[in-house]
Amino acid sequence: MENFLEAGLKKQNISLPDLCTACNKDYLFSHRASFGKRGNQAAVLMLR
Repeated sequence: MENFLEAGLKKQNISLPDLCTACNKDYLFSHRASFGKRGNQAAVLMLR
């Protein structure tokens, strides 16, 4: 979060999910949980 704050974003405009990819491998791809098999992930950023 520090990088976002240093870049000038307000704390109330930052949302960080508390999701572990290795712990939620049925929901998210995890390189660690798949023991190095390739997968795809994407991130979305929306500016208003």
